[in-house]
Amino acid sequence: MRKWFGFFLLGFFLPACATVPILPPETPDPQELFRRVQDRGQQIQGLKSLARVKVSAPGRNYSGPEILWARRPSFLRLESLGPLGTPQLYMTTDDQGVRVYIPAENRYYHGPTQGRLLSMALPILLPVPDMVSILLGDVPWPREEGKAVVRRDEEGARWVLELLFPFRDERHTLWVHPRTFLVFQAQIERPGLSYHLTFQDFRASQGLWFPQQIQWIIPEQKIHLTAIFEEVELNPVWEGEDFILPVPRGATVVPWE
Repeated sequence: MRKWFGFFLLGFFLPACATVPILPPETPDPQELFRRVQDRGQQIQGLKSLARVKVSAPGRNYSGPEILWARRPSFLRLESLGPLGTPQLYMTTDDQGVRVYIPAENRYYHGPTQGRLLSMALPILLPVPDMVSILLGDVPWPREEGKAVVRRDEEGARWVLELLFPFRDERHTLWVHPRTFLVFQAQIERPGLSYHLTFQDFRASQGLWFPQQIQWIIPEQKIHLTAIFEEVELNPVWEGEDFILPVPRGATVVPWE
């Protein structure tokens, strides 16, 4: 445990991407590594950011700036900006549902979070808490306790942490930095939807490591989404109306089931 604590402290003083890590001689206990990874992810509870989002999907290709706000467990705010910086789409979510406003149509949509309304803004249909976790540089975790196994990746100098959740028929494979416990890659396999995550270009912000680029690939659906963060504020102070999207005057309100 002392060896692990030493590596943990060292990770905060040496940039994760600027140094070549060396795997410790002893392979860590899988559950202990799992806990370290979870604890590190939970250090970031929310963000306000300006990002360039690139989407490649069947019948839908897009690249442009987005205002992205995310707060655990299920709060999202997205504003898609046009070439001149004017908003083209607004979306907010909370535990009450999803709201979308399209200024060009002057239409305001609202519906449940488990519906397809989210697809108007994001091509990936996942539970909102999962999307929030990913945008915060974290991996979505099932609530049930999983069986953990660790193997060594000597070439990449990473721990490969495999997590099995038998009641959900789900498997997570994570490539983890040996000192900072940052996740660089993750393969999520679950019935009906499997995807690959890549977290790149980690930089220190407010004493926390955060990836400046997140890639999200769903091979079966031929969806590729990349978010490149240009400005980020981690764990900001939130206002009561940050995730409220009022109905603009004169807008047509459209319920969406």
